[in-house]
Amino acid sequence: MTGKTFYHGLQLASLLLTSLLAFRLGSRTEKIGAAILLAAGIPTILILQSDRLSEVTVNAALVVIDTLALLAFVNLALRSRKFWPLWGTSILLIAVTKHLVVFLQLRATLQPYTPFHSLWMIPVMLLIILGSLRDRRR
Repeated sequence: MTGKTFYHGLQLASLLLTSLLAFRLGSRTEKIGAAILLAAGIPTILILQSDRLSEVTVNAALVVIDTLALLAFVNLALRSRKFWPLWGTSILLIAVTKHLVVFLQLRATLQPYTPFHSLWMIPVMLLIILGSLRDRRR
């Protein structure tokens, strides 16, 4: 098992556990956030795991996935009375901005960040967990 496979397996397990917690303990907002995270996270992990795709194809696919997730989180944040979806939206905005910078050929400045394509999922997972636990206490 390579480090890449281990990391993506750990990320997938964390994603599934977060979603399970949100669906079990969270309100409608956390459930929708977890569904968005699953819909974006699983394809992202599969794309990053693939060795058959070119860097251009990977980046294009990630831009589409992350942009759709951003739009979904903007919609969730606008319709929710909770604060955490705004944080999730801001984290995704940073990820999408990073993709745009790559497409604008500013790669030299972003080389240190390339391994962290899907890193945005970790703080969003934490936000969903915290939102679910906080909702459970109410």
